[in-house]
Amino acid sequence: MLMLGLLFVALVLVLLAAGAVWKRVSSRKLEADGIETTAVVFRDETEKTNDYDGTVFVTHTYYVTYENSKGETVEAELPDPNQKLEVGDQVKIRYLPNRQNHPIFLEIL
Repeated sequence: MLMLGLLFVALVLVLLAAGAVWKRVSSRKLEADGIETTAVVFRDETEKTNDYDGTVFVTHTYYVTYENSKGETVEAELPDPNQKLEVGDQVKIRYLPNRQNHPIFLEIL
């Protein structure tokens, strides 16, 4: 039973390490091959949740629209920019041509 527990811990550690490596490689690829452009926030979905002690957490999911390098309009969810955005805000993003629906936030303009 102890051996099974150790194998499980080892598997979890390997998966965490693989996830960290994948994130780093993905980030480098986005920096090297990513295309920067301007996007406009067109939707803000706000969700409020309460913790057991009454603390209220507010989560924003932002959606942007932008024109890709082919001139096509793309709508995408923007990962948490760690700052409050408003509908209509212009933001600088970076995206990969093969992952246009997964841009990253660079800055608010």
